[in-house]
Amino acid sequence: MIRHIVMHKFYDEVNPEEKQAAIEKLRELPSKMPDFEFIEWEIHEDIGREKNWDTVEIAVFKDEAQIDVFRNHPAHQEVGKVFRKIADWHVVDYQI
Repeated sequence: MIRHIVMHKFYDEVNPEEKQAAIEKLRELPSKMPDFEFIEWEIHEDIGREKNWDTVEIAVFKDEAQIDVFRNHPAHQEVGKVFRKIADWHVVDYQI
């Protein structure tokens, strides 16, 4: 199994409505991808600490092949287009 973690930091100029719309797209993602049995999905919204990232996604996949299918899924690609415009991000994948 592989844990997949993505943290987003919104750019300073992004307004609250854009942030909320992006977070909602993240929240909808698991329901648009029902073929993934191993998704454990959590989203952290920033609580105002300077060093915190604004969101964190956590998913668990059975193997690299499943992550590749996830990354290329149209629903995931759509969310990626939104976040590329409004946020920086970091990804960590590791075996569990």
